[in-house]
Amino acid sequence: MKIVFLIDQTSCYRYFSTLVDYCIHKDCQIELWHCYFSNKHIKVKKSPFFNTANNSILFKKILTEKDLFKSISDSQSVDYFVSINPVTFRLSELLREKISGKWCIVQHGIDSFGTVWHWHKFGYDGALLQDYERLFFPYTTSFFNEGKKWIKKFSDIKGKNNYSFFDENTSVYPIGCCMYNRKYKDIDDNYIRSKYKISSQKKLLIYLPFPFYPEREKYTKNGSYAWQAAFSGMFLNHNNVNKNWMLMSYMRFFVKKVVYFSKVIFDREARAWLLKRWSEPKVIDTIKTFCEKNNLILVVKPRGKFPYTKKVYKSADLIINDNDLQHNPSKLQELFPIADLVVGYQSTAVLESILNNIPYLNIECPDSLLNHEESRLYFHRCHSGSMYNFKGVVTNMKIPHLITELHKKNIEEFNINKAQRDLYMEKYVGQESSNPAENFFKVINQSFRDSL
Repeated sequence: MKIVFLIDQTSCYRYFSTLVDYCIHKDCQIELWHCYFSNKHIKVKKSPFFNTANNSILFKKILTEKDLFKSISDSQSVDYFVSINPVTFRLSELLREKISGKWCIVQHGIDSFGTVWHWHKFGYDGALLQDYERLFFPYTTSFFNEGKKWIKKFSDIKGKNNYSFFDENTSVYPIGCCMYNRKYKDIDDNYIRSKYKISSQKKLLIYLPFPFYPEREKYTKNGSYAWQAAFSGMFLNHNNVNKNWMLMSYMRFFVKKVVYFSKVIFDREARAWLLKRWSEPKVIDTIKTFCEKNNLILVVKPRGKFPYTKKVYKSADLIINDNDLQHNPSKLQELFPIADLVVGYQSTAVLESILNNIPYLNIECPDSLLNHEESRLYFHRCHSGSMYNFKGVVTNMKIPHLITELHKKNIEEFNINKAQRDLYMEKYVGQESSNPAENFFKVINQSFRDSL
């Protein structure tokens, strides 16, 4: 079987690595097409499969969208094309013939539904509801149903029928979360501790810093990042300045701080948060005290695309920078076997944490993070039973409460309840007993046999 994986951004490998790995194991011929025309593209040399001396993998640079059309048109004996998105280009008869019944879409978190929901905002040349057969691989039936319900409930006039993408011409096969591989449970603890120079005498807390992202204000007409500025932006580190343009970089950094301050001053909620000192530095203070009380090493794992708070870096015992280029396992997945608690802000990293049987402490942000927009808050609510607040699995704390109370707690209060975890897994990420990559292969292999 020949399978083409379309790589148009770094995050593709987060979801594809386990699939590629397993399909190679099943003697499939793999082609990795890196789409260089995407503004989020990843170079072939940065692929986790580059220089692995595996003859069953062929790399291909796709320089323009026209090159992609030609590559698909000229392709021979390709049984499946795997993407994280529906077809984004306009289908000619030849292209439709080549991809129909062979186009596989792998769920990549909530974004799989967000892309379908606001298809018109991405500027794709191809319409969403084009006539071709496709296979969609969500994590679970429950997650899929919620995603479709979300799109339908909050549809706008330009995408009123977008939810029907999953009804017409789409075969749906829940396979579990393909970021997970059971082999991660066999990662040698001593090797990881040695690699990251972590003492064997201490337990571990992983802190995922707040993702400060002013662009969120553009999500809605009257959006604002004032709260983000009060909580995090005012305290950002200047270590990211360009050393070749030091003076200019410092000036730019200073101007940004002035802008952030002005945003805060003219926003009532942000002003209150700044005055009450409900900020990320205060969050990290209480986390640090909690770690010291419970004999925990504080490991900070930021993502390269987000700036960071100075206090976070000063408080960390270990900082593991991540450019999202290591996969299967990722750096975060390497740390799970030796971690005792993961702390983050309404991040889908919660799914990976629970998959790896590590309790998660969710820090609940106010609705202003997403501009009080009900549609965007739908998947990010922290009510009981939600992804971010699940009794016996995920503990949820609002920021003011966490600042005053977390340092009083013991690590044992965050232990996972097995029965509750089973319920969480069934709802959000798939059964632990199954292998998502194996499930994926079984589906396409059966479909391949049926087509013969």
